[in-house]
Amino acid sequence: MNDQLQTQLANILTSISTGIQATGSFVLEQLPDVAQQALVYGRITNTIGLVVALILLVVTISYIRWVRRLSYNDYGPRDVPIILAMMGALITTIALGAAVPATVLVWFAPKLWLLQHFSQLVKG
Repeated sequence: MNDQLQTQLANILTSISTGIQATGSFVLEQLPDVAQQALVYGRITNTIGLVVALILLVVTISYIRWVRRLSYNDYGPRDVPIILAMMGALITTIALGAAVPATVLVWFAPKLWLLQHFSQLVKG
């Protein structure tokens, strides 16, 4: 009875080990595809973020030029448009400050970006 139990236990452990090895080989085969897809995703999202920040920059510059052409008699005091222009410039600076480093990293150092991206996924 004891020999039979040990034989069955050995068979179970062998099948578990075989399953783990098969899973490991599947993961290793699929890893390049997953990394490639993550890199494409990162490039697209970071490039879109950079384009949005650049569009925001153009809008802010256009608004500042428009505010500079205003006179006091056209629409009233210039304080509110100037404050809005300063807020737009601040938001644009923050957006560009966040978008440019991430976009440069994903385009020119993709392996480093992948390491950072996957480490953030593991951390949760």
